[in-house]
Amino acid sequence: MMRIFFILFFFLSILFGCDTPGALEPNETDYFLKYYGLDGEQTGVDFVVNPDGTFILLGNSLSSKQDGKWQFFVVKVDAKGKTIWEKTFGGPLNEEAKDIELLKDGNLIIAGNSEKTAGERDVFLLRLRQDGTPIDSVRQGLRNGATELDENVSSVTEVSAGLVNPAGFIVTGSTTGGTNKSTDLSDAMHMRFTDQLVWISDASGNWKSRPTFGVVGFEGTESATKVVQFNSNTYYVFGTSNVKNAGPGNPVGSLDFWFYSLSDQANQPVDSRYFGDDSYDEQLYSVTPSRGTTGYILTGTRQNLNSADKEVDVFNVLLSTPISFSSPTVFRDPAGVQNLGNTAVKAAYLGVGQTNYWVTTNKADGATVSVSLSQLDAAAKKTFDRTFGGAGTDTAGPIAELPDGKVVTIGTMTLGGSTITGQRKMFFMKLNSNGQLAR
Repeated sequence: MMRIFFILFFFLSILFGCDTPGALEPNETDYFLKYYGLDGEQTGVDFVVNPDGTFILLGNSLSSKQDGKWQFFVVKVDAKGKTIWEKTFGGPLNEEAKDIELLKDGNLIIAGNSEKTAGERDVFLLRLRQDGTPIDSVRQGLRNGATELDENVSSVTEVSAGLVNPAGFIVTGSTTGGTNKSTDLSDAMHMRFTDQLVWISDASGNWKSRPTFGVVGFEGTESATKVVQFNSNTYYVFGTSNVKNAGPGNPVGSLDFWFYSLSDQANQPVDSRYFGDDSYDEQLYSVTPSRGTTGYILTGTRQNLNSADKEVDVFNVLLSTPISFSSPTVFRDPAGVQNLGNTAVKAAYLGVGQTNYWVTTNKADGATVSVSLSQLDAAAKKTFDRTFGGAGTDTAGPIAELPDGKVVTIGTMTLGGSTITGQRKMFFMKLNSNGQLAR
């Protein structure tokens, strides 16, 4: 399979450090590929674009300076990818960053997991100024009676005041199952915090952190990927679930895209729907505002459970708002946006451009995984794709198109050898409008 091989400069940058000055200096306004981090390993998770053209990159870092524990890794870079500052944040145990958002006031909010004890994680929110100075933070977990649950964060959303609750933030993800059923692996989670990062607890009666369904209960595997606020009393939650066909005495089935709506007190969901085929596992990874219409594009992976090779491709669903829970619109190439091979390392992200769409995914590439980038037209038909990677496992992250038509994306590449002998580093790329490292 064809790969893009890095020129000698990038190989030398692996050996002698990351973000080396002078990397393709004459053309960096048009394109660059850079790595960030010092000793140890650094992974790339997410980024935001500031109005002044700078970027805040989010990842995780494991180095000798951190006593073998993972911490949040945050880097601010200029329009050419040059580091302005980089910092790590975390406590004595493992932290894992999952999402970063640019707030209305220009500050930043980061959401992730914070390990309380081995195997027991809480939600961790950290608010930063643009210079990397912490403003405040909170760590909060859930309980089932006296039992501490394990939370796994997906995203954070800034929300305005609702009918009952004040302005603040909603964190989505999953928490360990609240029952003793063997099939109850995880429940969806949507924890709400005020703008002072005070948790609005379940006991307050104003916001419930987990959805409750009268018939199925907390059966199966459920997770929330993103929540969006539609108005002062309507919130849409998008996620993944395998309980479409579940019920008393019925086993859980394949994974599906799942979405439901909540009132401002997050009581029993107003409406819900599963979208997927029983012969496939559909897993949601990103939720993106659509272009031209009011709505959202749900992007994830779709794996054929009945085929011999278990082929994976990208799956997109376009939902217009207010959402019709009876007839969502499918937005995808009928032949599959991208055949990704039988990869166990799944991920898919969509970016909305001025005239097209961009998708980054993980793609099986021989014995390892590479980053695949595709451009889609308005009808979701693939116009081209590129593969970026080396000898080790390389994984994709979110992607965005800039106002000038260039494209930026983040992720993780294994540098200096195979997955076993190499070292993982956060990468950030700026590509031209054809998805290339060229003018």
